[in-house]
Amino acid sequence: MNKDGSKALSLLKVTLNGEELTLSNVFVTGDAIAFWQAEKQTVIDLASWYWYKDLESKEPLYIVTERKILG
Repeated sequence: MNKDGSKALSLLKVTLNGEELTLSNVFVTGDAIAFWQAEKQTVIDLASWYWYKDLESKEPLYIVTERKILG
């Protein structure tokens, strides 16, 4: 990852219901990556995405699978 990509990641916040999630606990699948990278915001709200929560790990993990169609 280039220096600009690292800087962009450090500015990114992911939220759900107004609560900030730990970025390292959020994973994006192949189908969602293109939309995720196209986001020009510094805050991504998971309410705009299809995702599921893995409850089997010690900390909750969020797997983002697809962008919802808004409009």
